[in-house]
Amino acid sequence: MPLSEFARAAINTTAAQDGWLIGEGVDPAWLYGRMARYGTTKAKLHDNGTWEPDPNGVGVIVVPEIPVLGSGGILSFERGNLIACGPRQPGRMFRRDDTPCSMINPDAPDYARHFDIPLHVFSDPIRYLVGKQMGCVIVDWDEISAFALTGPSQIICDTLEIAEQIDRLFKAARAPEIHIQQNEVQGAA
Repeated sequence: MPLSEFARAAINTTAAQDGWLIGEGVDPAWLYGRMARYGTTKAKLHDNGTWEPDPNGVGVIVVPEIPVLGSGGILSFERGNLIACGPRQPGRMFRRDDTPCSMINPDAPDYARHFDIPLHVFSDPIRYLVGKQMGCVIVDWDEISAFALTGPSQIICDTLEIAEQIDRLFKAARAPEIHIQQNEVQGAA
């Protein structure tokens, strides 16, 4: 994602949209405390899970895959996807392009493991903003595996549905069969 595209979406936000997010539980001090956390734009949403800007499209909230302001307040220039969702169906997410995107904030599991803190997994980008971007959102369940979430000592989910999906990921990750190979030397003894 070009940073300029997110910047345009961030500039489009209005006080009413900020107010709506605050009404959903986003902390106003956090929302206004630093650089842009989200943007808004009109978009055409495609059946393949992508979106593109369209002045005649539907209004969407846009969140960068990789937070512009990363952990510890460090500015990130990493490229990532822009994830869009509608305010009425925030769990239905769309990628800006065909680039695979399994989760928003893909560094969150490593961060949680490194600092020995719980990993928060949010159901959608709105809940992620409510959680001050301290965690992640699974965008594409077909692209995620238990391996991506391994490491943190605890995973906290904001909905039962997300917890059950993560539980299924870990149950699907089966251990391989373990065999002991006997040496001919052992048999000769």
